[in-house]
Amino acid sequence: MTSAIYRGSVWHKRTRPREHEFLYPAFVFALELDQLAQLNKLFPLFGFNRRAIFSLKDSDYLPHLSGDIGARVWAALQIENPDIVRPTRIVLITVPRYFGYVFNPVSFFICFNDTGNINAVVIEVHNTFGETFVYSPVLADQTSSSFGPAKFEKQFYVSPFLSVNGEYCFHLRDLGTALHIQVDLFQDNNLKLATNLTGKSEPFSKSALLRLLFQFPLSALLTMTRIQWQALRLYFNKQLRLFNKPKTPTISPHAARPSLISKLRLWILSFGENSREQ
Repeated sequence: MTSAIYRGSVWHKRTRPREHEFLYPAFVFALELDQLAQLNKLFPLFGFNRRAIFSLKDSDYLPHLSGDIGARVWAALQIENPDIVRPTRIVLITVPRYFGYVFNPVSFFICFNDTGNINAVVIEVHNTFGETFVYSPVLADQTSSSFGPAKFEKQFYVSPFLSVNGEYCFHLRDLGTALHIQVDLFQDNNLKLATNLTGKSEPFSKSALLRLLFQFPLSALLTMTRIQWQALRLYFNKQLRLFNKPKTPTISPHAARPSLISKLRLWILSFGENSREQ
């Protein structure tokens, strides 16, 4: 059993036009897609396509595509990379549903080729407006535990404090006993935002799942709460400019049914922009 749990932290730092930084404790699951059915049978606390304290469903990922998760990842890879060889192994790094609820800002599908090395990553990004976008960088000559740096254009509206332009630099620095994922955003050749997700590995087990319950009892609710809190700090304390959500994006994201929270955020964004202009 090679699926694991990484317990660590998530860090963000904005560098321009004013510095802003935060660090929060976090955990993620690193799940071998071929082991999901087995994990579902072995651990009552974890459910795959069923209800459990920790769970996930095929439909939670890449909702614009069909089939099981593995088939969806393969389809996503082929959209941008039609000549790519099908991965022989895929590891999903994600936060699972917690008592049925989750908001995942980003999930990573790490794709291995037949030599055991990483040759592609599918990055599924969610914003708080009910939309999803997929990036799928492919690189040759990578190792079994690292990938990148891979650069790709920013095309998706995520934060109202960042415009939809620039270039991401993605680097998976370690995927073994430790996890280190670095994603930086450059705009006008300057580092605008630096982020990383780090953690230490522990085997996927009943005891590990129980420890998560006690260490992160409110994790599902805290993710969205922390996003809103940091947005308030950026708006009121840092006085950052708001960028309105494009009404006709150049590349359409994959839209889900808007939630009450996403509708409220759109109203607040519009109100905030109008009040700043007056």
